[in-house]
Amino acid sequence: MLLLLVLISGVTIAFCVLWARHDKPFEFDHNTIDPWRHFRPFLAKHSIALYETPEWDATPRSPVVVAQDAFHPQDTENFCFCVFPNMQRTGSGVWANPTPAIQLALDQKGREVVIKAVRRDSSERDIIERLASSPLRDCPENHTIPVLSILDLGSVTFLVQARWGHCNRGRYVPSLAFWAGTVQHQLLEGLAFMHGHRIAHGDIYPENILWNCREIRSLDEPCPKFEKFKLSGACRMAFVDFGRSVHIPDQVDTCVFGGPDYGPPPPFRAPEIDNGFPFNPFAADVFSIGKVFMHLNPPSEISAAYQDLVAEMTSLTPAARPTARAAF
Repeated sequence: MLLLLVLISGVTIAFCVLWARHDKPFEFDHNTIDPWRHFRPFLAKHSIALYETPEWDATPRSPVVVAQDAFHPQDTENFCFCVFPNMQRTGSGVWANPTPAIQLALDQKGREVVIKAVRRDSSERDIIERLASSPLRDCPENHTIPVLSILDLGSVTFLVQARWGHCNRGRYVPSLAFWAGTVQHQLLEGLAFMHGHRIAHGDIYPENILWNCREIRSLDEPCPKFEKFKLSGACRMAFVDFGRSVHIPDQVDTCVFGGPDYGPPPPFRAPEIDNGFPFNPFAADVFSIGKVFMHLNPPSEISAAYQDLVAEMTSLTPAARPTARAAF
C-alpha cells in the first residue's frame, strides 16, 4: 500500500492508493499437473469428499431438513431449500468448475460445499476470515456466504463454503414484490454492512450473488413448492467471491486505484474504474448493485420510487450516488 500526502491550500489530505492490495487470480503451482487430485488426501483428512471421487460416492446423503438460520446451519440441517430433495446430490458430469481454483465437494454430513483455493497471504483469505468470525458473522446484517472452515496447507488456503444457488438462473424470476421486499432489502443491507466495516466487494454482478435455494427444473409453469418457499420469509441473499475485495483502514481516505483486473464485467462495472485515476470503491459497489437490480427486473416493472433510487445508484458521477447505508 502506498500512502500519499497531498498538500492543498495548506491542508494536508491523506488518500490511499492500493496498487496491488486486491488479489490477482489464483493459480496452482505449475509443477502440480492435477492439483485437486494432489490435494485430495489432505482434504479427505478434513472429511471433505471431492466431486466425482470414490469418497463422493461413499458419503451418505445430506439431511433434508432446511436450515432454520441459513447463515448458521446446524449439523443436522441442509444449507438451502431444494425444490426436489431427491435431486440434492449433483450427478456425475453435471458440475462445471467456473475456475480451476474452485471445486465441488461434500462435507462429512453429505452436504454440497464449494471449495475455493486462494493464496494463504491473500487479502481474500483475510477478508473471508474476518467476515466469517465473531462478532461479524453473528450480525444479522452480514449477508455473506457461510464459510464452514478455512484450511491452510503451505502457501495455499482452502475456503470451504456452503453451496447455495444463483438467483438469476433457472425458471424462477423474482416478482416485483419479492424483489422489493427481499432481494433489494437484503442486498443493500449486506452491502451497507460490508462498507460499514470498510470492506469493498469489488466484483458485484449476478454470478456473485446467491440465495439459499437450489432448483433443477425444466418446466415453464410456476412451481408451487418454490412459491411456498418465497412466501415463507426464509429466503436469504448472500454475496460470494471476495477475490477482488479490499479492506481500507479507517485512517485513510477511500480513493483506490484498481487497475484493469479490478471490478466486475460490464454492464455492472462502474465507469470510473477504467479512467486510470484513483476512485472510490464503495461508490463503485453501489453502481454495481444498482445495475444488478436493473438486471433482475426491467425498469418498466420497478415502481417509480425504486426507479429513482436505482437511477441515483447508477449515476455516472460517483459523488452523486447514495451510500449503501443511505440507499438501504
